[in-house]
Amino acid sequence: MKKFIKNRYSKESPQVSTASLPDIVFMLLFFFMVVTVIKKETPLINLDLPETENPSDIDKKKDKLYIYVGKVKNESGDEELKIQIQDRFVALEDVQEMIEQSTIEEATITLEADKTATMGLINDVKTEIRKANRLNLNYKSKIKE
Repeated sequence: MKKFIKNRYSKESPQVSTASLPDIVFMLLFFFMVVTVIKKETPLINLDLPETENPSDIDKKKDKLYIYVGKVKNESGDEELKIQIQDRFVALEDVQEMIEQSTIEEATITLEADKTATMGLINDVKTEIRKANRLNLNYKSKIKE
């Protein structure tokens, strides 16, 4: 009997069980994989979007290819209109090629143009988009306050 009492009051602390540790790690990994949003592009162009009174909803789950048209300051300090696709500035002649080379097939193209951009340039961009046989085109604007 004395033997049992002696072991019960030993000064060693019990071992911590690490059997559930992998479950916790995988749960945290799964949580961060689900809630993390990957930012695809960053506009390098200064955009002041035109305003609209009745915006339409766009399916946010569809893949989108963004084309930005806006002003950028050049080396001399002047502002000039540029076209940006996938974090790169492109010439008007290269828009069709960039769209065809994009990895997003059957994507809806979203055109974000500065309100000071000329309609002639926007029509030229639209023509290049049609040449690439992409017919789903959205225009982005901000809501009129």
